[in-house]
Amino acid sequence: MQPYFSAAVSRNVDGWRLFAGPSRNEGIAGMNALTDLPKTPVTRKSRLREGLPFPLGATWNGLGVNFALFSANATKVELCLFDSDGEHEIERIALPEFTDEVWHGFLPDARPGTIYGYRVYGPYEPENGHRFNANKLLLDPYAKALQGRLEWNPALFGYAMGSGDDLTFDKRAPCSCRNAGS
Repeated sequence: MQPYFSAAVSRNVDGWRLFAGPSRNEGIAGMNALTDLPKTPVTRKSRLREGLPFPLGATWNGLGVNFALFSANATKVELCLFDSDGEHEIERIALPEFTDEVWHGFLPDARPGTIYGYRVYGPYEPENGHRFNANKLLLDPYAKALQGRLEWNPALFGYAMGSGDDLTFDKRAPCSCRNAGS
């Protein structure tokens, strides 16, 4: 059976760490998400190709990883890659293709254990059901498993939670990657 990717999250001192590793539907297949990272680091100048719009999620095919994320109303999706410790964002890559409402790209430099997340751009129009906020790093919604503990914090929300108005826009980035460039 071909391994699937899963995303996991853990809290570090400055923010969240995301982990992508091989898993099966029943969970992480014999891999500890925070200790069994690959020895080959993600390169800083990745060669992203168009990839395929299916399957959704991050799928390793033995030669690289295909990333596919559904969003009918997004105007741009960035794949955020992190160092092997998950401490620092090392690269942001705009997914190059949009097919049938799926953003996608193939990264031959990625391997199981690549730490990643997404930033999704689009309209912030809560009255119309659109709450895109690229200040927030997103987990892969198609992950087969998550690992780690989520600590609720007002900075996780796309709106200013303490304001009492869920139509506001929160510019805070709740992770250590907030100063990383694209």
